Amino acid sequence: MEGIESRQPEILFTKTIKYFVKDVLAFNDINKTTRDELEPYLFDKNEKKTIPFRLVKIIHQKLNETGNKKIYLHTIVEDSDLHLSSVIFPPRNPELEARIQKLKAQQANREYREMTKNVDRMAQDTPLNFQKDIKEVNRQLVSVFNFLVTVGGAFVFGYKATEYATGPNAFALQMMVGLVFGTVVFFADLWFLVRYGTQ
Repeated sequence: MEGIESRQPEILFTKTIKYFVKDVLAFNDINKTTRDELEPYLFDKNEKKTIPFRLVKIIHQKLNETGNKKIYLHTIVEDSDLHLSSVIFPPRNPELEARIQKLKAQQANREYREMTKNVDRMAQDTPLNFQKDIKEVNRQLVSVFNFLVTVGGAFVFGYKATEYATGPNAFALQMMVGLVFGTVVFFADLWFLVRYGTQ
């Protein structure tokens, strides 16, 4: 950053500044270095476009030291403007640039995979995942079948037990006892399914 920090601020060189440069050069007590710096602005045929602000401050100081009337700095620069020259940055190290590009590409790939992980189902549906799904469906089918057989068995047990106890003529009592047994087993089995079937 040395080139940026060492750059001096410049302002646009105007007729007003040229007028004050002429006044300062007319003084006899001005040192040779300052005179050598200011003369090109007065006599240059190419009409310099900018002047360092350091020289403008010197002009202001010399005018107030030797002149009868106090001159303010804003009077000298009132129709001028700050000149912003383009900054030339030193070229980057090629190894550093290559490393940065590699890291950017890796980051972009990571972000792309993160965004598309739920879109590409074919990449996720491997044979292992498919087998796991089949096993899960089989386990659920077995649970439902077991549930139905257990409830049906409880109903048949209640129905037949009543028939053996009271005889074949008590159909309403048989149905009622079978339904009570079936309902009790239904809710008990349902509780076990809800409690342990989701694990």
